Amino acid sequence: YRLLESVSAYCVEQMRRAGELARIRRRHAGCYLDLAVRAEPYLYGHGQRQWLRRLDADAANLREALDSFVRLGAAADALRMAGALTWYWFLRGRFTEARRSLAATLAVAGDAPAAVRAKALAWHAGIAALLGETDAWPARHHAALRLYEDAGDPVGRARPEWFLASVMVELGELAAGEDLVHRALATFRAFGDRWGEAVALTTTAKLAHVRRDLAALERDARQSAEVFHALGDRWGILQATGWLIGLAEITGDYEQASRLSHDGLRVAEELELWPDVARMLSWLGWIAVELGDYVHA
Repeated sequence: YRLLESVSAYCVEQMRRAGELARIRRRHAGCYLDLAVRAEPYLYGHGQRQWLRRLDADAANLREALDSFVRLGAAADALRMAGALTWYWFLRGRFTEARRSLAATLAVAGDAPAAVRAKALAWHAGIAALLGETDAWPARHHAALRLYEDAGDPVGRARPEWFLASVMVELGELAAGEDLVHRALATFRAFGDRWGEAVALTTTAKLAHVRRDLAALERDARQSAEVFHALGDRWGILQATGWLIGLAEITGDYEQASRLSHDGLRVAEELELWPDVARMLSWLGWIAVELGDYVHA
């Protein structure tokens, strides 16, 4: 439905006069908190495309709901909602929105479960670092991991550990990133988290690519791709495929590298995963450079 802003403002004023505005806002926020929490697990498998679009359609409502919890000082609900939406923001490449929202919810005073606060803190630390805020990076990610230790939640800790490890690798902290991703990988395997195992393997594949360890690169990338295929997670398939492209490029199999890149680009565009669209275009550009096709590059 579409509504003129003047009519909307009139309706809000009438609810305020009737003393109903706070109650309605709280119900609205609760409704969209339920949606965010319900959607989160579906973003890791076969329902990814459907639920990404579902959240896209309600992006304004979700943002307003989260802001309502912040205004109300509802720390636990605000942190739960931001934590549930972070993977959606990440997939969509909305890092600035994620950083703003996580910072706002973390600033709300009040009680919240330690694991819920730790999740928001970990994601905020990593995303802020990816956006260039590296001065506070060590203190932030250490604080998040300490809070997970206090919460006694090793399974919940493993996924943020993987994310923080991947950020460390991006920042060039290879040794620290490798230690942390192997810690997360061991937890994923111990508790049977197949998605976590597959995503951790994309990071170990990246490390193998950096070191030109072709055997480890092929092993980890292929194993990751197989698990993501089984889970139906097309974002994950793109991540594993990226390192198979890297393997093909290193070994001079430019036909394979180009084919995988075009396939990946099509999937990324279908899902509207713009960071991955950019990544696949980058691979195609580099392959064209290697082949001397500078106009195409």
